[in-house]
Amino acid sequence: MIILSLLAFTFSNCKKKPIVVPALNSFIVGGDQKANGSYTAVQWINGKETFLSDTSATSLYSYAYIAIKNGADYYAFGTKSIAISPAPGVPASIPMMWKNGVESALPIIYPAGRICDVAFANNDMYVLTGEFDANFLPTQTGHLVLYKNGNVVFDKSFIGAYGSSYMKVINNRVYVATTINTGTFTKCVCYQDGIEIFASSPNRYWNTIGLEVVNDEVHVFANYSDASAFGCSVFKLGTGEIKITDSKRIVGTFIKDNTACAIVRNTNNYNSEVLIWKNNSLSNYIVPTTSEMPDVEKITNPMVVNGKEYFAGTTSNNITFKYASGIYENNVLKNNISAISLASIGDAIFW
Repeated sequence: MIILSLLAFTFSNCKKKPIVVPALNSFIVGGDQKANGSYTAVQWINGKETFLSDTSATSLYSYAYIAIKNGADYYAFGTKSIAISPAPGVPASIPMMWKNGVESALPIIYPAGRICDVAFANNDMYVLTGEFDANFLPTQTGHLVLYKNGNVVFDKSFIGAYGSSYMKVINNRVYVATTINTGTFTKCVCYQDGIEIFASSPNRYWNTIGLEVVNDEVHVFANYSDASAFGCSVFKLGTGEIKITDSKRIVGTFIKDNTACAIVRNTNNYNSEVLIWKNNSLSNYIVPTTSEMPDVEKITNPMVVNGKEYFAGTTSNNITFKYASGIYENNVLKNNISAISLASIGDAIFW
């Protein structure tokens, strides 16, 4: 009897334990249409949708972050239109932050501005803005301003400072890449701790489109155009320009396998072709489309979680002007994020 009991105990403990697959967590930001017809900034946390503003004059640009300090706070950043008198040359706006869905205006030192980029490091929050102090015209000098915990770190003045700029905080060093209008052409510029460490030749129209730092190697990604051609390149500091391809545009950059990568699209951005540039070569990246939604509008940077790759994407029909947004797992649509046919993705994080 004792032997049988021991055997029973042994066999019961030899049973295989069920494999528990960790749940996929997601934080996605973008835009969606409210019941009253207004279109505004929105976030989805694990599929739950929350509208972030009561006004349709809110744009939630492609920035979404989870606080590093405790992993429990959700941050979204965007730009809200404001009224200024007298009326400026272009619509005025101010940068905004939503922490766990609660809206607050970010500090700026000039009358108006927009979010360029945000980074968290060592419990510090860095905010990069493009700000205006005159009539907010693209041909006028603006300000690229970096804030650390609300305090100004630097203020760079140049034509085009209102445009797209990118920031990385690595090993307590702050890298910023931007585009400066020289009056004739434009050039890519990169700063380290506020000091210029790189500038491309102003021999064509360069548009900085991404910044990645891998093992202290700085990569500035850019699209270009001139009288005869357009395309995209990456400037690897210390190496020089690496041409990626002609007749296409970079629409996003990211790090994968400790390598700087880029998402490349055709110039019109409304077709099913998506390419990934990695290790100096281009390869196809399949994003499923349907006959109803045949065009790829947007995909976020691919992220690997539990051995599977995820991104959020928006497909569209550019004849009916409808959109479909969802989460993709290994390039297969896992689930839609909104029942509204106008939802669009800005950025996404998976973990």
